[in-house]
Amino acid sequence: MTSSPPEYIVSRPVKGDDFYDRQEIINAFLNSNDSSIAVIGVRRIGKTSILRQINYMIENDPEKANKYVVVNLDLQNLVGDVTEILDGFREMFLEEQTIKDWFKGISRPSPENINPERFLKQIAAKAKTKNKTLILLCDEIEQVTELGEAGKYIGRTLRIAAEKYTNVRVVAAASPLICTSKEPLLSDLIDLLERHPIGRFNNKEAEKLCQLKNRRKESPIPKEIYEKIIELSGGHPYFIQKLCLEYYLSKELAKAIKAVNKASMVSNQFVKDISNLDEVNQDILRIIVPSKNSTNRIARKIGLPPDNMDERLTFLSNLGLIIERYGRWEISTIFFRKWLIKRGEKKDRVKKWEGVTFGFVVFLTLIISSAAYLILTSFNYCPLLDCIIFSPRFVIEWFIVVLAGFLIALGYEFIILFPKHWKLLTIIFTSVLTGVALICAILALFLK
Repeated sequence: MTSSPPEYIVSRPVKGDDFYDRQEIINAFLNSNDSSIAVIGVRRIGKTSILRQINYMIENDPEKANKYVVVNLDLQNLVGDVTEILDGFREMFLEEQTIKDWFKGISRPSPENINPERFLKQIAAKAKTKNKTLILLCDEIEQVTELGEAGKYIGRTLRIAAEKYTNVRVVAAASPLICTSKEPLLSDLIDLLERHPIGRFNNKEAEKLCQLKNRRKESPIPKEIYEKIIELSGGHPYFIQKLCLEYYLSKELAKAIKAVNKASMVSNQFVKDISNLDEVNQDILRIIVPSKNSTNRIARKIGLPPDNMDERLTFLSNLGLIIERYGRWEISTIFFRKWLIKRGEKKDRVKKWEGVTFGFVVFLTLIISSAAYLILTSFNYCPLLDCIIFSPRFVIEWFIVVLAGFLIALGYEFIILFPKHWKLLTIIFTSVLTGVALICAILALFLK
């Protein structure tokens, strides 16, 4: 079996010779003396790699290493209750050897007495005496909203770091969703940072990545193949490398595409992307999936003004889900398009089976209700055949019992179909109607 080329890296962030393009953002940050920045981009576009590359460049440049002290803050790794999270946040600072040395011999507060703002103030003051600048590399900055009360302390501490201290600089990696966040904890922090959106690679950058020009003199992928890979991937660096890797292993583009489609990491990424969208944005994607559409055509189908549609399309484009080519919008990658098609087919199958199930439940309810009523009638007040033949009372009572069964079936179906917050109301409503119908049926059976 052909061995995997180490240069196509799809399972972790990259740095050093494996880092491609994006260098202008890092140079602008390192050449500035006071700016704090937010690196904004879609999932797996290379935000974390930028943080790693900043750290790598400082570590490998004696002049910069003497000037900066880097602290890596991966907020996804913070778990537990408030005390445990704040203690973990403090430990991320103390993992940096320089800071650890500063606090050697100084008694540390117990976890329950940790104050992140006071701790940052102490570090910033110590750094100033050493003529050092702190750089806080914050990955997954949105995570502060998921950390409850501890997240409020951490978010406020990072905001103070970016706003108050001249020798503390923040680099935050964030998704485009943060720009529309109504959460003050995030919006106040992001407003203080200089925003640097990073997008998909253009053709020149994508070709460089396919050819591994940082590492090889000759491309491991033929030109006609990597040009097709760039088109299929929509310029997304993760999909470019994933496709190149799979092609390198299989030597067949069709097999490479199939392998990428089957990757669980890919489908999990799409599930997360979709879960953040409202119903209108999901409808837009459903319209674009079968064929390319212009802004005006999508607006007409959705029933929104073109200006409003422009905002939504720009938002979806910033998330990396769609792309505009020659005045028409299309799904950004073949993989996302196929996933959406498969998802739509699955929903159609679910709806079909829901209809079949409901029909079967109604049919079964009619049979059981009718049989139960006929048995009750034969035992109560008249022979069965005498009751059935030309008996209006029989027809009315039978109808009431069947109606009760039908309402039970209807309630069952509504509970399945309705969103969670409607379930309790549906159960109560159906139970009341069913109870009334059953009481009427029982009264009718015993009234002579």
